[in-house]
Amino acid sequence: MRRRAASLLAVTMAALAGACGTDPPATTQAAYCDATHRHRAELSRPLLAAAADVPALLGVYADMHAHAPLAIGREWAVVEALVRAAAGVDRNDPAALAELARSARLARTAADQVVAYTQQICGVLIGDQVPGSAPQQNPNTRDTIMVSPTDQAPDSVPESSTPAH
Repeated sequence: MRRRAASLLAVTMAALAGACGTDPPATTQAAYCDATHRHRAELSRPLLAAAADVPALLGVYADMHAHAPLAIGREWAVVEALVRAAAGVDRNDPAALAELARSARLARTAADQVVAYTQQICGVLIGDQVPGSAPQQNPNTRDTIMVSPTDQAPDSVPESSTPAH
């Protein structure tokens, strides 16, 4: 009976090991910083000269999200989703562009947290600006949607602007 149980355990362990395939990427700070250094150029100044360059950039963001430690995993999920949405947006659809701009405003906090964490933990500034600073136009890009926190609609209308009855 013991021999049969041991055989069953060995078969189960072998099956589980084979089903697992490759190990997921490490999500330690060291692995994240290694990925950050590896992708520093693409994260700071992505070169998108042609549509064929987009999949590689999406791969960089997916790799960064995969290596993100728990401390910023959710934030990287938001940033990666925004980059994927931007890559797939119909540039001729004003409603789609407006929704993308709205998503970018909502993702600003997550992006700032990713940048701040990366700078503090890895010593690398990714992106074009320090979190909380004014957006900068990249002179190498055209048709860039620039969004800042002040682009949001006000939550309420000031009393002085409401018509008198």
